[in-house]
Amino acid sequence: MTQIQELINDLANLIKDAKKVPLANLVLVEQEKVMTILDLLKITLPDEINEAQKLNKQREQIIDEAQQEAEKILEKAREKEEQLINESQIIIDAEAKAKEIILEAQKQASYYQESAMEWVDEKLNSLESLLHNNLASINVTREEMKHFLHDQEEKEAK
Repeated sequence: MTQIQELINDLANLIKDAKKVPLANLVLVEQEKVMTILDLLKITLPDEINEAQKLNKQREQIIDEAQQEAEKILEKAREKEEQLINESQIIIDAEAKAKEIILEAQKQASYYQESAMEWVDEKLNSLESLLHNNLASINVTREEMKHFLHDQEEKEAK
């Protein structure tokens, strides 16, 4: 119990135990005892009020610090969330870019393969034409040789 509460209890007991005035709702108390208690209250009350104000100020300071700490924690959580979102977006972007690069590489590979096949086909056609011409030339030469031999044989037979 605080000193103020004790003094108030003492005052209440003094009034409760005081002599009653007959036919009136009054009591007789010793002025000196009441004044002593009131003087003590006057002395004690500012100290108690100051202590209460000090405690209230400390309580407010603790609440403020807790709120600041909570705000810091929330800010860090928001930053982490933003970072994770950005990292997720980077991954999504990178995957999309990778798919784009792969698709482009596949298109280029297909183009080069088709180009190579066309080049090889052209070279084979040229070779076939050359071989055909050479074969025709060989056949002509053989026929000429046969005619020459045949003509020689006829000359010798005559």
